[in-house]
Amino acid sequence: MTEKEFNEKKAAAVAKAMPHYADPANVGLPRMTLEETALLMSPSADKLVPKSAVSRKEKSALLKLKEGFAKLGVTSLADIMDT
Repeated sequence: MTEKEFNEKKAAAVAKAMPHYADPANVGLPRMTLEETALLMSPSADKLVPKSAVSRKEKSALLKLKEGFAKLGVTSLADIMDT
C-alpha cells in the first residue's frame, strides 16, 4: 500500500470514528472493521499494524472485562437482568 492510499484509508476511518469522539453522549461507537482499526493504530504505511494484532488486543480486552465482571459476581446476563 502506498503512503497516499494509506493516508486516504486512514482519513476515512478517522471520519467514521470522529462523530463519536466529538459528541460521545449522543453518538454511539461506530462498528469498525479489523482493517480500519489496524489503520488507526498504524503510524505509517511502512509500519502497518497486522489485523491479527488487533484481534489479539480485542480478545485481551474482552477477557479483562469478563474477569472484572466475574469479580463483581456477574457470570451471565441473567445476573444483571431484572426478573
